[in-house]
Amino acid sequence: PGRSRSPFQVWLSLGSGRPLDVSGPDGGSRAQTAAPGGGAPTGGGAAPGADVRTDTPAETKQAIRPLDRLGECRGLLPPACTTGTGDPEAVIDIGEVSHAGLKAAYERLLPDAWKELPLEVTEDLSVTAYRIVNHEGREERPGAGNRTGDHSGGFTVRLLQRSGQAVGFVWMRGSRTEPVFRVLADVKGDKPQLERSLLRWHRALIRKACRLASEDAASRSP
Repeated sequence: PGRSRSPFQVWLSLGSGRPLDVSGPDGGSRAQTAAPGGGAPTGGGAAPGADVRTDTPAETKQAIRPLDRLGECRGLLPPACTTGTGDPEAVIDIGEVSHAGLKAAYERLLPDAWKELPLEVTEDLSVTAYRIVNHEGREERPGAGNRTGDHSGGFTVRLLQRSGQAVGFVWMRGSRTEPVFRVLADVKGDKPQLERSLLRWHRALIRKACRLASEDAASRSP
């Protein structure tokens, strides 16, 4: 059978003007040249050994400037600072606390904890309010306690300015295989010090919620 190419490989070829190896109807392969700018490939059906144009005029390359560099793609995104997935602080052990119990306790503690949000975060980002959003698959369910099922979806607290614009958030989601929650903080702008400060606040609140949830569970035990 012919070789398959991932969409990413095809995208890179379309942006660079390099030949594409595509499978023919008989399972063989033939060379096609990606048109500049991601247009339809050309040169299909070339006879074996035939010359296929693979170069692109310099002026054309300069005009279309294909986004074939990750750095260029990154430059199109709004600046933000987010906890990395490999950061040791991006995981927190919750012991035997249930996902439902932890999130409910977090929500109970949040109004008072909000008053202790780091001053540099509230002043630098002009934060005045927050909004809780629960995530179940692709669905967003705003509001405290607005969850169904096993409560294992993501949980976000968005930081809002007076206009209602979100300028940061904290997030957590429990693992279904380990007694841990994945956590992160995100702030608008290239401000790693604010991300660290917000993440510490978030982790401290999760630890308090774990203790409260454990106490609640113990009080309900016979």
